Amino acid sequence: MASFTCSKKIGTSQVYTSIATWESGAPDNLTTAEQSAAGTFAVATFTQGEVLNFVGSGAVGKFLGTDSTGVGTGTYIQYGITSGNPAASDVVTGATSGATCILSSSTADYVGCIWRGLLLNQNFNSTNATVLTVAGGTVSSTAYKELTTDTGASFRDNANVRTNALRYNTSNGASISGGGNYNPLITVSEDYFRISNIQISYTGNTASDRSAFTTTGTNGTMDSCIILYAPTQAGNSSYAAVTLNQTGHTIKNCLIYNVSGNSASLAVLALGGNSYIQTVLNCTILSLSAIPAIRDRYASASGVIKNTIVHSTSDTVFNKISTFTNCYTTIAETGLTTVAYDTSTGTGFENITAGSLDFRIKSTSTLVNAGTSTGTPTVDITGTARSGSYDVGVWEFVTSSSPSSSPSSSPSNSPSSSPSSSPSSSPSSSPSNSPSSSPSSSPSNSPSSSPSSSPSSSPSSSPSSSPSSSPSSSPSSSPSSSPSSSPSNSPSSSPSSSPSSSPSSSPSASPSNSPSSSPSSSPSSSPSGGVSSPSSSPSSSPSSSPSSSPSSSPSNSPSSSPSASPSNSPSSSPSNSPSSSPSSSPSSSPSASPSSSPSSSPSSSPSNSPSSSPSSSPSPSPSGAPDYAINPNIFLQMGQLAYQTTGLTIPTWNTASRPTGRLGLVGLNTDTNLLEIYNGATWVAR
Repeated sequence: MASFTCSKKIGTSQVYTSIATWESGAPDNLTTAEQSAAGTFAVATFTQGEVLNFVGSGAVGKFLGTDSTGVGTGTYIQYGITSGNPAASDVVTGATSGATCILSSSTADYVGCIWRGLLLNQNFNSTNATVLTVAGGTVSSTAYKELTTDTGASFRDNANVRTNALRYNTSNGASISGGGNYNPLITVSEDYFRISNIQISYTGNTASDRSAFTTTGTNGTMDSCIILYAPTQAGNSSYAAVTLNQTGHTIKNCLIYNVSGNSASLAVLALGGNSYIQTVLNCTILSLSAIPAIRDRYASASGVIKNTIVHSTSDTVFNKISTFTNCYTTIAETGLTTVAYDTSTGTGFENITAGSLDFRIKSTSTLVNAGTSTGTPTVDITGTARSGSYDVGVWEFVTSSSPSSSPSSSPSNSPSSSPSSSPSSSPSSSPSNSPSSSPSSSPSNSPSSSPSSSPSSSPSSSPSSSPSSSPSSSPSSSPSSSPSSSPSNSPSSSPSSSPSSSPSSSPSASPSNSPSSSPSSSPSSSPSGGVSSPSSSPSSSPSSSPSSSPSSSPSNSPSSSPSASPSNSPSSSPSNSPSSSPSSSPSSSPSASPSSSPSSSPSSSPSNSPSSSPSSSPSPSPSGAPDYAINPNIFLQMGQLAYQTTGLTIPTWNTASRPTGRLGLVGLNTDTNLLEIYNGATWVAR
């Protein structure tokens, strides 16, 4: 039967204010703890850790958790069993709270508890005393204790995790610190204990040094931790920053380093004795003083160490026994590749100056693409995906990426700057899906009183999935000099108060029949008064490009002013009759056919729309691609509009598994339920 996870937050204002009280709150036997269906929650709310009496069967237990939020709510209860065997219809009664519920069945839904502690983003310190002792519980490979961080509390969750210096820093996330007086900081004697995503700092004193983390249990896991070791005494061979005194442990993606200590009896990582088999994967293990990086002499040759960089000023691997694969050292060791400890082409760390340490690697580092992907972690210490031949050590170097201006491989309805494949001397009279420069809902019986082919003087800042030098924020054939007071189906130059359902963060795969900037196929009896001067206004067609002006309600038609009824008001649709000034040059007006070419400039096609006051010169417009770093909120608004109004599917992730930051990348964070965008340096949420 599957086990269940019981997660408890640890920190100020929580039920468990210290790591020690969280550990003592676990059931004595995690393998027999149960989660059972229950109902009729009454009287009060259960108290964490209180004794439970199962009235009926006579069993006794310890309260662990429930989904009940108070009287009358709840569907299950979690408990450790002290004695007896709970049965169906037992009235479970809290000895302290008096709260009750009734078990629905004598068979538990889940058996076996993973007792998980979630550190809040704060420092847990104990001077001259042990912060955490993990001992006394009955555990198994599916029922054990685990210490990690709450959502958003780890250094890995920091918004600047890829630019922060990689070292111990309490400002970046949850941490544990202290040490000295013959006391290890964390000591474990249970099997299968797991610890992850935490910063740990051990500072020695004048009494005697011990380990930051030591275990006599088996089969534990340490994942994505930063451990700083600062011993002051000579110590002995039993102590290191991390000391593994039993077999079967796995350490991966951990930065473990010391900044003091001067005895070969100490070490940064001690792999234990009696031929213990340990596994070390993608770790950075550094001794910045005269103590060995790894003490290996009692370990087993079956131990596996992969993709790991070790450094020391005296001895990187003391009595090498384990099997090292794709590992690097700064002092020659058989079976490891030697590189310089530097900030250039050896280890290539960002900074190796005391007080300013930064163990991220540069693009010039020999460690880049020097590892193996076989049997090693698929992400690095920050949660960034590894790729290709993995980098050696905790850090995966990723080349910064910026939005690409290359054409999308998917069809686009965005205007294309490339001219039409055939010259057009006059608007086509056959129905077409091509965008119309003056969309009309019906044939017009009279020429437009004042449509203008002059470019818009107020280009919108709305981004487009295809770069445009001056995108339009509303579908308009041209600004009207005298807007009609009666509702019209023709687009008006005034901005619409209702949003278009077409905004999208990616180009649509199918062409739109919505009006756009190509000549309309609807017939008109009015003579063509086409102006031959090119229009500098971009296409007014609704496109899959996102709009920077989200509206309060969706609309299925692009309209700059809502129309109450059709009108015979003048239409700016071009006539099918011979144009008074037909163009013999190829038309560069946007095509409705899917285009993968981004538009680098507004349409250059002559306008066929009659105008009472055409403008002969284009107006200036802002250039270039949107600046994600300057105003990310515009793009978050755009993403939110597309997400809410069209049901557009956008990427999702949680904080811990964000993809590699790419400028302009927008997605939904399922931990915060907020849209967020990467502005080149950090994730900005809305």
